[in-house]
Amino acid sequence: MASRWVGAKARDVDGFKLWYSGGSRDRNGVGILVDGDLREQVVEVRRINDRLMTIKLVIGGSTLSVISAYAPQVGLDEEAKKRFYEELDEVVRGIPNTEKIVIGGDFNGHIGATSSGFDDVHGGFGFGVRNGGGTSLLDFAKAFELVIANSCFPKKENHLVTFRSPVAKTQIDYLLLRKGDRGLFKDCKVIPSEYLTTQHKLLVLDLKIKRDRRRKTVPDRPRIKWGGLTSANSREMGEELVGMGAWSGSGDADNMWNKAASCIREVASKVLGVSRDVEVRLAAQIIPKKESFKYLGAVIQGSGDIDDDVTHRIGAAWMKWRLASGVLCDKKIPPKLKGKFYRVVVRPALLYGAECWPVKNAHVHKMHVAEMRMLRWMCGHTRSDRIRNEVIREKVGVASVEDKLREARLRWFGHVKRRSADAPVRRCEVMVVEGTRRGRGRPKKYWEEVIRQDLAMLHITEDMTLDRKEWRSRIKVVG
Repeated sequence: MASRWVGAKARDVDGFKLWYSGGSRDRNGVGILVDGDLREQVVEVRRINDRLMTIKLVIGGSTLSVISAYAPQVGLDEEAKKRFYEELDEVVRGIPNTEKIVIGGDFNGHIGATSSGFDDVHGGFGFGVRNGGGTSLLDFAKAFELVIANSCFPKKENHLVTFRSPVAKTQIDYLLLRKGDRGLFKDCKVIPSEYLTTQHKLLVLDLKIKRDRRRKTVPDRPRIKWGGLTSANSREMGEELVGMGAWSGSGDADNMWNKAASCIREVASKVLGVSRDVEVRLAAQIIPKKESFKYLGAVIQGSGDIDDDVTHRIGAAWMKWRLASGVLCDKKIPPKLKGKFYRVVVRPALLYGAECWPVKNAHVHKMHVAEMRMLRWMCGHTRSDRIRNEVIREKVGVASVEDKLREARLRWFGHVKRRSADAPVRRCEVMVVEGTRRGRGRPKKYWEEVIRQDLAMLHITEDMTLDRKEWRSRIKVVG
């Protein structure tokens, strides 16, 4: 919500808690109003400036980041608008993928009635005609895989218009969430009879956050390895249970059940074995278990996925791009020179460690969207200019990120294959982990599978790796 209060403070308002940030009464200012029942769930408040602020809440085991934004008006210069989206980009990149996001505010742009060109972020039920401000918002949403909630539901005009004056009616206030959370919001509409100011109207989102129902575990209780149960050891367990009298008894049903359950656990522990969580200590300090950690610039996930690492690399590339924006956005510098600067400074940060990624199409698409946004920004274009990606790449002389990913993978593959068979990196190829079982569902994608696809696409074979010069020439991508 927009605010006219001055300063960076908080106050109680009719049972609600208001956090706000504003510079002066006659310009800008943002605020977030929280219900009294939720005020204790607020764990962090960040005031970036008089156009951006964010709070973080923990609700039902889920972490929710709420961002209040107020974009520059149409009459302001392009530099102010660019600076606003750069700051908003930095805020969103700083929020982990595991947290839910709600971005709301006055973006002073029209996304248009239809989704043309932005089907993945625009629900197809907007209002009015798209303009430059709306295109900037759609580009931002696409880069961070967000969806505009109040474009996802068919509504009457008075439930779409967020700003109404005697001379105009428009839609400039929006609510954005992650695509993955699209199933959480059930409805989004304007309440025509409610006014936030004399011209803005109240935009309401029905959001349902499920509680994280985790199984209660007893500390230090060993876990039985039920996955090793077979017909042979089940018969063995049955004989021992009969000998223990697990099925005999009389009296209260609860006591009978508790006796049987205790016997089953005792026998299963002996026959199948148990496992305990390993507790790592450094002196007297217990080292907590983490789902992911950073090592040599790469994010390692316990699940073996690379989602967090891809997101981290995109954020690192944007940081490099921002540091070099004085050169990359200078209209006096030729596009080809900008492209060369991008290839030397920004792209290495984007592709660092990508040689060993078992990439999926979703990862490639995410990196492609981020790179194209950088290249268009370098050229002074937006998607509303309707210039094809190929034209932009030709203008700056930068090859597709998908092709450069493939080149990096195959270059590393050739390096591995040219090593001797007893080298540690080669021994990993034939390493077999015993005692593991594949879980349910679709098997994970492995690096070797991606390499096989790359070889088939370029019509090359493994034995070509022995000739280093020939191999490099076959996989080389110019640009």
